Amino acid sequence: TNSEKLQLVPHANGNSLWLVTHVLPNTFASFLVSATGVSGTAVFSTLGNGHGNGAGHMKINKQFTQLAMGNFIERDIELFDFDWATGQFSNFRRWDFISGGGFIYGVEFSPNGTRVYASDLNDVIQYDLSSGNLATIASSAVVIANQPFAFPGTLQLGPDHRIYIANGVVDRIECPDALGTACNFVSNSIPGAGGGGYGLPGW
Repeated sequence: TNSEKLQLVPHANGNSLWLVTHVLPNTFASFLVSATGVSGTAVFSTLGNGHGNGAGHMKINKQFTQLAMGNFIERDIELFDFDWATGQFSNFRRWDFISGGGFIYGVEFSPNGTRVYASDLNDVIQYDLSSGNLATIASSAVVIANQPFAFPGTLQLGPDHRIYIANGVVDRIECPDALGTACNFVSNSIPGAGGGGYGLPGW
C-alpha cells in the first residue's frame, strides 16, 4: 500500500486476525489472516478525509471497536468504528488538532478506551472520548506534554497499561485512563534509554 499505517487485530471468531492498513487517500483495507494464510482479497472501507501523506500511526483500542489516527498534513484527528467480525469501518468523525505544530504522528488509546492521545513535533494531547459527543470531545483537549521533540513522538501502549513515548528519549504516561494531567506524564522515564521517534514494537 502507499501508507506506513498498519495494525494487527484479533478476529471476533477467536481464531483469526485482521491485518489492517490505510490506503491513500481515504480507504481502509482489512486482510484476513487465518490458519490457511493471508487472504489475497481485502475487505475495503472507503470513508474519512483524504490524506495527502501516508506517514504516522493508526491504532485500534483494546476493545477492538474503534480506530484513531491523525491526518499528518491536514492536522486533524479521525475516529472510526471497527467491526472485528467483518473487518469493516464506519461512523467517521473528525476534529482539529489544537497544536499549531501539526504533522500529527503518534496516536494511542488508553487501556479502557475512554481517552485518545495524539502527538506532533511539540505536544502530546489527550482527548476525552467518554461523552460520545464530537464537540465535547474536541473541546476536551488537554496538553499533557509541551516540549520540542527530537522526532515526532511515537505513542505505544505497553503490556503494563502505561503509554510509552519515543522521541529521542523514552517518556511515559503513567495512568493513561486518568483524565487530564492526572494521567501523569513523566519525561525521560527510563534514563539512559535512547529511543528513536518513528516506531515502537506493537506487542
